[in-house]
Amino acid sequence: MSLYRIIEKQDLLRVDYIGDNAGEIVFDKLFISEIAHPGLVYSVRGAPVLNDATMEDVVYTGLDKTANMVTSGSRFLGCCLSKVSKEFIQTLKDAPLVIAKGQANFESLEHEEIALGKVFFLLKIKCEEVANAAGAEFGDVVFFARPGLM
Repeated sequence: MSLYRIIEKQDLLRVDYIGDNAGEIVFDKLFISEIAHPGLVYSVRGAPVLNDATMEDVVYTGLDKTANMVTSGSRFLGCCLSKVSKEFIQTLKDAPLVIAKGQANFESLEHEEIALGKVFFLLKIKCEEVANAAGAEFGDVVFFARPGLM
């Protein structure tokens, strides 16, 4: 089932999009403008870890004019729920659908109860363990949901 069908079927008031790398933020902006969802919330790290997108990048690209913004408050890779802000956790709880980009977001969220049944993961497979978990091959770019979403 396509993402558009799920959004349409669920009559969603909100979609959360968890960003990843600063270099991909332009893709994110284009993708988000295609979804054109008024309740879209885009989140970034509280501070850069490696090359992660931050609020400064969001403002620089104008993405803040395309989506509602929130920061995870985290200075760690992925979305380790013990290291993110209460506001970010509430954002996840309130979201009926989440798109989480990047392998670190997959590794930190795929097993969390808060994410089950509502998270689509978009990432490039960079190790065999993640390939096995995603049912994909090393090097593949995948967009998939864990069981329970559809």
